[in-house]
Amino acid sequence: MEYPALIKTDHDAVFASLEGETYGIRFPYSAEAVAYAKQSLKAPRFDRQNKVWRVKKRWHKSLPEILEGLAHIAHAADALSTEIENIKRHEAHAADASGRAAIESMQPFKRGITIDIRGGDTIVVTTAYHEEIVSFFRSLGGKWDRPTRSWKLPLAAGSRIAEYRDRIRDWHNEAVKAETSKQRPVRQSNRFIASTAGVPKSGDVVKVHGQWVTITNAGKPFRADENTASIGGPIGIEGEWVCYVYYEIATDEQAREAEADEAKRQSN
Repeated sequence: MEYPALIKTDHDAVFASLEGETYGIRFPYSAEAVAYAKQSLKAPRFDRQNKVWRVKKRWHKSLPEILEGLAHIAHAADALSTEIENIKRHEAHAADASGRAAIESMQPFKRGITIDIRGGDTIVVTTAYHEEIVSFFRSLGGKWDRPTRSWKLPLAAGSRIAEYRDRIRDWHNEAVKAETSKQRPVRQSNRFIASTAGVPKSGDVVKVHGQWVTITNAGKPFRADENTASIGGPIGIEGEWVCYVYYEIATDEQAREAEADEAKRQSN
């Protein structure tokens, strides 16, 4: 008796092929299709290695009708999948349109933050570094672009970015403030004003207000005015060039050496 080598259906993925003493039945997986195959074929065996269902050759007369049933299930699953994809595509398009509108209508930032739409589907944001900004943009699917030092986000994220506009501004300002405070030099409180004509050198040990100190450095020159004396400058130097001289308290050894030098000068 001859058995058909291949039994087809109107669905390309549903068919049966003669393989030795059995037919290998192939169809797209779904719980409904598996249940239908088990019920219709009574006791099919699943070949895990080849991922097919197997039945004896004697099923060749019943297989066309059973395969048509599996093809019907496969077509229904395809239609549902297509419908779901269309819905997702529509939702994504709507989200993109909403995100674009939100970004375009958002009040621009005054300084430091830029938000642009580039390439038609990408939001590009530049801000100062802040952990909250990093966490927020990553939650929206954003990626850090190192060459441009900016965040790139999908267009659909525009609505959330607009919603968080003020928080982004606050996080940015907080980061800028922290960075500025780190870069700002610490004000040196140990200082006095001296004429640029007689500024002690760095490392000199001199007496200031009765205490021995070691000079560390001098500031930029500025013109003395009538208020200079009231902030520690010499009296009667209005109009002259002066500068701040910074110092630290001399060590005991430095103070002893300075005392000895001073005594020697006075004895001479």
